[in-house]
Amino acid sequence: MRPPIIFLDIDGVLLPDQVQTSPALLDEMTDYQPYDPGCVEAMNAIIAAISPVIVLHSSRRYQYSQIEFCQIFIASGILTASPIVLPTYGQDAGLFFSSPNREKEHDISEYLRRQKICWHVVLDDEVLNVDRLHLICPDVGLTVADARTIIAMLTVDA
Repeated sequence: MRPPIIFLDIDGVLLPDQVQTSPALLDEMTDYQPYDPGCVEAMNAIIAAISPVIVLHSSRRYQYSQIEFCQIFIASGILTASPIVLPTYGQDAGLFFSSPNREKEHDISEYLRRQKICWHVVLDDEVLNVDRLHLICPDVGLTVADARTIIAMLTVDA
């Protein structure tokens, strides 16, 4: 059986809004922001329980390479060091979107279609027109309560 997929946004999910506003939290060597420890704890609870594949759909996918994301995950303490960066199908197809969220929606849907995946959840702090969205409060980010809900969603589907 294939592992479940978690489409993961970064800002508002692993980096709550109040954390994002503090440039003092940037790592001096790599110029990235380590993820919030409470959000990392919740993410690690999900990873430990269901061993999902993490697919990053964050707009930060245009800022960092897959290798850099792996380094950020390791430095932040996330239990998996190999997230997948969601391909940008819209640009490949020459499509133009009215907003970054429309491009995310398209890319997520296209990834699901091409990979023939149905066992998934999308974590974002903004409303997206996608199936199986779990909305995260951007002020606090991913919580242990969110983790329990996500684990239940992906366990029931098994």
